[in-house]
Amino acid sequence: RKTWVEIQRSQVPAHVKIMGSQFVYKDKITGAKARLVVRGDQQNPKPTRDKTFSPTPSATEVCMLCALSTEMNWPMHSCDIVQAFTQSNSLRPGEELYVYPSVGYYENKRNVVWKLKKPLYGLSIAPKAWFNTLKEFVVKYGFTSVNTLDTFFVYNSPEGESIHLVFHVDDLLFSFSNDDLGMHFKAALLTWFDA
Repeated sequence: RKTWVEIQRSQVPAHVKIMGSQFVYKDKITGAKARLVVRGDQQNPKPTRDKTFSPTPSATEVCMLCALSTEMNWPMHSCDIVQAFTQSNSLRPGEELYVYPSVGYYENKRNVVWKLKKPLYGLSIAPKAWFNTLKEFVVKYGFTSVNTLDTFFVYNSPEGESIHLVFHVDDLLFSFSNDDLGMHFKAALLTWFDA
């Protein structure tokens, strides 16, 4: 996913803290899973709240979507974005983060570090970066936010058809008034992201 580039340790500015990383292994129903996680607790300086806060839906928003779907007899679909944080937009210019490769990743490259191009799991900025990436897609598609709710969106087509969408990090729940409209949205989502 072009998440980092390899550089020599000597290329890292002297004032920058290089964070550690490790693989986290988990057995899931679908099989074994490995995820590279950065030691975000080592990031210095720590990012401010405006760079880390990512909204999540309340139970009311999810219930509202389910109630509307039931009332209008619309089908509901869910979708999980795979490795969402690694599908975020690139880090902003000037945001330089460096990571030591996980132990055992390299045997003969002791002086190699990774300069991150995208946020990884473990970084406090990763959820916000992902939220902004997903919201950018949703808004480009034509959705608008419902009042002050940050994770509930509505799309209205020129023909009067609609999609209601709620998302929690990388899990999306949506209902739609027309099957073609719903499938078109899902296809666009799968073109933009791996799900």
